[in-house]
Amino acid sequence: MSRLFPYPGCGWPKRVASMVLLWVGLGAVIGVLSAPADGGMIGFLAGALAGMIVLPALGALFGLLGGRWREALVGTACGLVCAIAIAFFSGNSWLASSVSLYLLLGASAGATLPQLCRLQLWLAHEVLAQRQSSYSVRKRRLSPYPRADGPFFRTRASGTSAASQEGIVNP
Repeated sequence: MSRLFPYPGCGWPKRVASMVLLWVGLGAVIGVLSAPADGGMIGFLAGALAGMIVLPALGALFGLLGGRWREALVGTACGLVCAIAIAFFSGNSWLASSVSLYLLLGASAGATLPQLCRLQLWLAHEVLAQRQSSYSVRKRRLSPYPRADGPFFRTRASGTSAASQEGIVNP
């Protein structure tokens, strides 16, 4: 696994394409849900077409930012459950407008929040690795044993100190 792609997969083109396709489908659903009820079949088709035109650009942006279609789909499902629960407990009879909003918010959260968590975990890992690295260097400096790169180390030939007390190295 390379440092450029820490997660398995074919890379960013596949991720962007899958996110665009997911958002095309979401655009169709959200467009139908947000269409006026008295528009008839033409209104529903126009709403679906409008959603399918507008939302894939958002999907491409989320795909370029590292979002994955499965996580966005899970966020969409969570948004749907939240919309139905809020509409049920509030006694709202018109469910479509709130469902389309919560679908959009859930999909956006699903596409961005896991990436943010991965970024924070990566940063924490890097900080801990840096701290452990500096701790091991500091531990070596405080070691009571003589180091080969210190000012007073013994040479192999003479067995005496290679540095005089004044700091001048004698060959």
